[in-house]
Amino acid sequence: ANKGWLFMSFVCTFGFIWFEGFALVRMARHFGYKTSAIDGTVYGGADVYFSAITPSASGGQPASAYFMIRDGIPGYAATVALSLLTIGLLCMIFKYPLLKNFSGISRIFICLGIVVLIFLALVFYMLLRKGSILYSICDSLIRLFEKIHIIRHGDRLRIKLKNTMKEYQECSNSITGQTGLLIEIFFWNIMQRVSQLLVSFMIFMAV
Repeated sequence: ANKGWLFMSFVCTFGFIWFEGFALVRMARHFGYKTSAIDGTVYGGADVYFSAITPSASGGQPASAYFMIRDGIPGYAATVALSLLTIGLLCMIFKYPLLKNFSGISRIFICLGIVVLIFLALVFYMLLRKGSILYSICDSLIRLFEKIHIIRHGDRLRIKLKNTMKEYQECSNSITGQTGLLIEIFFWNIMQRVSQLLVSFMIFMAV
């Protein structure tokens, strides 16, 4: 392989890790937590590594959240910061014609995944903006599970639910109207995605 292109693929690989981590650092700093670019590299590296070794890349963001919480950033702040990394969904929307290249069963699973993502996005939006509606839904589920004896101590769950939702909404309110910050975070996410795509291109050019 051509060593120059191979070196550039390593640079892009590091960029993929660093840009994601730096986006998280910028969000954490906005929430008032002191973090460094090195901390961000740990967050981004954890995401990439655990995504690579877990089914459907499901372990990446929980691993990032773990290291952020370990550094003193509360879980709700970590989750709100990670929620902004949605550029992958945009790629799926703009590259929808690629679905034609997949088999029928693959399309079913891909479409199912899209439906689940949309559902989770709606739940998260309600958590941040429509807390009363989401609380009513969750409260109804708690009451149902109490009646059929699946859970006990429903009052404790309701108190925990209220506290968690309050924390999420506090974080959401702190970034409301912060257009400049959101544009900056979006830029770092774009750079992360471009870096990831360029790794494959650089390897192709190298060989």
